[in-house]
Amino acid sequence: MSSTGDIISYDFYESLMTNLRRYDFASFHETRHTSEDRDHQKVVLLEECARVILQGEVAQRYPQERSRLYLREDLVQSESREIGAKYAQSVVQPYMLLANHLAAKYMRDQASVGVFRLQLSQEELAYYALHPGAHVSIPLDLGRPYTHFTSPIRRLIDLIAHRIIKACIREDDPPYTTQTLTQKVNHINQSLTKAHLTPKAIPSQKDLIDRYRQRMERDPGANDFAQQIRHSVAHSEYTLPREIRDLILSDIKTHADSDRWYWAVGLILLLRDAELLTALHEAVCIDKILSPKKFLSLLAHTRRIR
Repeated sequence: MSSTGDIISYDFYESLMTNLRRYDFASFHETRHTSEDRDHQKVVLLEECARVILQGEVAQRYPQERSRLYLREDLVQSESREIGAKYAQSVVQPYMLLANHLAAKYMRDQASVGVFRLQLSQEELAYYALHPGAHVSIPLDLGRPYTHFTSPIRRLIDLIAHRIIKACIREDDPPYTTQTLTQKVNHINQSLTKAHLTPKAIPSQKDLIDRYRQRMERDPGANDFAQQIRHSVAHSEYTLPREIRDLILSDIKTHADSDRWYWAVGLILLLRDAELLTALHEAVCIDKILSPKKFLSLLAHTRRIR
């Protein structure tokens, strides 16, 4: 890696590793603040390298994403294990992204068949495929190609990627045929989609309204609001809390920031509320607040609810 955070070269090799010390995010943070700890300098070095990755050329190409992926310097001095763990996680994250990207690049260049992680728009779920492609939620300039590689003990797709790369290193025959791998990837995608659409509990209308207000205030804790309300609507004969319905209608009619209401396009079509449908039609077809491409991508949520 260069001093500006660019990857000059990389390689994959097979080896046996001995785990000398097990860290979680909280203990990583404690080592960072204990200069007498035998691993203190190593942790500091990892931190500095992570900063180079995040501040390098690849990150500068996507400045709008810096708010989502950066070292949490505001948390580094905290004595709380819970808060310190968030800082440690921000140190580990760029290495994880980089490893996943390079694993995908290796499979693309060296393997006859590989597994890749794709997300074609922010409004759609990411999924796995046998061909590389864009992953728009990856904050660094690593979105093409990308895969999951770093957690083979808990995620099947990572284990599959390890087996494919291992066969390449050993110059063995591919561990999977295209047909077999297609079946496995389809099964994983279907299972993940089902899990995504199966909430642990249907939130009450009061909870939904509170979460909606949090979302309007851009509270990170309300990031799952859109998913929760889709589940609620699907399990309540397609009804929406009146207060949320009126706020969405007001946002559409007043041409408020589309980020406030675009997530509800699929719901509006399902609800068959004449006033909402009329407002949506005017916003998309007459005022053209949403591009046709973005509007069509949003319909993916409607298909999943149905």
